[in-house]
Amino acid sequence: MKERYLWAEQSYLYGDITIGATELMKANGLVDLLIPRGGAGLIRACVENATVPVVETAAGNCHVYVDAAADLDMAVKIVMNAKVQRPSVCNALESLLKTMNGTKN
Repeated sequence: MKERYLWAEQSYLYGDITIGATELMKANGLVDLLIPRGGAGLIRACVENATVPVVETAAGNCHVYVDAAADLDMAVKIVMNAKVQRPSVCNALESLLKTMNGTKN
């Protein structure tokens, strides 16, 4: 079975046909499942308008937790990648949590 995934923001490409978000939400026979990843407005629009199955996700706060025993060089690389690589995406880092344990790092 060949799996295909569509990732886009405003319009979607299916073969040679470009369709808008609302059409994608109603593309029975072409779309098996929608998993909206974005703000509350996008999620609400999918739930209210889709005729294909939708996994309703929640808007949330993406965080990284750094334990006191963590390799700090690795933690910095992870945090920098999570926040700076693509800060506009819905899974970009928003909060950094670190165990203090009296350390100055």
